[in-house]
Amino acid sequence: MRISFQAPYCNFIAEFNQSIAAQGMIKRFPIDSIVEEKEKFLFIRVEVPYLVGQFSKTVSNGDIIYVNAKRCIGIFLGESSPEGENGEKTVFNYPMIIIGKVDKGTFQADKIQPGDPVRIVSMEKKSQTSAEGYPLDRKLTQEEIDVLVQKLLVERRQRQRKGG
Repeated sequence: MRISFQAPYCNFIAEFNQSIAAQGMIKRFPIDSIVEEKEKFLFIRVEVPYLVGQFSKTVSNGDIIYVNAKRCIGIFLGESSPEGENGEKTVFNYPMIIIGKVDKGTFQADKIQPGDPVRIVSMEKKSQTSAEGYPLDRKLTQEEIDVLVQKLLVERRQRQRKGG
């Protein structure tokens, strides 16, 4: 699934994989957050519950990861990491789940700084729904408006009775 990361001075595109963790993250879109830190990884805090998936210790440039311990999405900015024990490349102390990859043609890490607001949204055309199950991208019918007005009037009368 194609994802858009929207920051004040740049927008970039990513492709999320089909992992359970990636799909769990997508269900929570749109996500509004801030950039936490930027060193080997660009970390964006996301307040989502624990996600399950296949943990990895190795990543490639542009990989998007989720770190349960930090509740952050991370984008790996480095080229490669030093060799760890057993010849494995290790880049981070926490278990991480690879959930996608940035489109390197759109990613401009130099334009993103810690503290910048970021919005993460799906680029797939999907009708989002309200808590009542109504699509958010459509206009209400006159009948629906009339029902809502009646509900509001009843609530107003009840508040007035209790207060006076």
